[in-house]
Amino acid sequence: MVDWGGKVATWFFSAAAVSAALAGYFATTARQPLHGMMRMVVTALVVIAVVSFLIALATGLRAAWVAWRNRKEAKGRRPDPAKPSVSYEGITLELADDPKWDLWRGKAWIADVQVRVTNNTTPGRVITLMSPHLESDPGPFWAERPRLAPDEVKALFEETLSRSPLNPHMGVKPGESRVIRVVSNVFLPYPAHEGKPYCEFVVTDAGGKIYTRRVTALDSPGSSHKPALMRLRNLAMEGRGLREQIHGQNESDGTSPDPDQGLRFESWINRAGGALKLWPDLQAQFQAGRAAVTDSDPAWVAQRMELLEEMLRALDGRRRRDAQRAPLPSASNPVATSQQRSTFAHVRRLLDEGRSLQGALDRAPPPTVPPGLPDRVEGWEMMVRAGLESRPDLCARFEAAQFVGTRSAPDDLSNRLKARLGVLEAIEQELIEAGD
Repeated sequence: MVDWGGKVATWFFSAAAVSAALAGYFATTARQPLHGMMRMVVTALVVIAVVSFLIALATGLRAAWVAWRNRKEAKGRRPDPAKPSVSYEGITLELADDPKWDLWRGKAWIADVQVRVTNNTTPGRVITLMSPHLESDPGPFWAERPRLAPDEVKALFEETLSRSPLNPHMGVKPGESRVIRVVSNVFLPYPAHEGKPYCEFVVTDAGGKIYTRRVTALDSPGSSHKPALMRLRNLAMEGRGLREQIHGQNESDGTSPDPDQGLRFESWINRAGGALKLWPDLQAQFQAGRAAVTDSDPAWVAQRMELLEEMLRALDGRRRRDAQRAPLPSASNPVATSQQRSTFAHVRRLLDEGRSLQGALDRAPPPTVPPGLPDRVEGWEMMVRAGLESRPDLCARFEAAQFVGTRSAPDDLSNRLKARLGVLEAIEQELIEAGD
């Protein structure tokens, strides 16, 4: 970083030189001794020259000492393994201070991070930085992670926003540095409910290039895939939200689709495909059959979202409970017809949602039922019936699921849900076998 003392010293040295030159010029060209106004002008110029020189000398010595000290520190400083700097063709990112972590209601972290960005590009060019943020890893149990209630989401957003600084587009000139401060909510590790998640600082330049800097250390030296897995997990969570929107539109009659829906689908597909570049075989499978028309087809996009979730389970070594009976969909194992593919995708998605409901019920302290869960279960059953409408035989089997009724509302709801899930898992297996 350029020290301000050097610039001030240069200015005052210039002022002293100009003043001394003018005073000398007037004194040598005068044809008679200096009197009156001319004498006052020359005297003023001499005083300005002397004072400017003294100020320039003081600030110049200080600037020289600061430059020498910084150069000495730079040569003698050893990189901190826990806080390494990251360089991208002359753009260096390093932590300017230790991150600050505040636990919010025992459910999330609020992280306050400061990163110094230094522009040492060759040849020098101004870089414009925008959209600084933090990205954190939801962990391999992202699908089971409990969601915050709507009022909690709003409260966490408002708390984070109240602490966040204003970060407009920032230009960094060659040889200069800029400290960027970001305050953001990040995931609390689940199911441990303690410790810090893997987290990265992310910023983009005007050309769309992305720069990242680790905020927390990797779990182990062999965790090189952690950043890629973090992005895939976040994309899977985003995809699950988009799938819920798709399903909501399918369930509502006469509702016109969001005009920006196609753009969001295309953006998600592009980012998910790019995040799979470390696994070319999975990337090719994910992109298979893609065309301009498919990116705006909600059914096709929903299938890609489900496929990404299955890929993540395989990469995390956490396949579904029925993993041996439900291989990843592929070109060598298609479901036979378009109608079967649609039914299969609907069943698989609803299985995930049903298991999520069962998990919420199991986590509730006995003998209580989470507020609103019975209504959610009834809504889930209605969605299953709608998805099986084209197969009355399968719908009848779902309706006929046998379970033991009890006087305890939580137990009765749990038995009913488990029976429905058991039938739906058997239906899924039959659909897979029908496509072999």
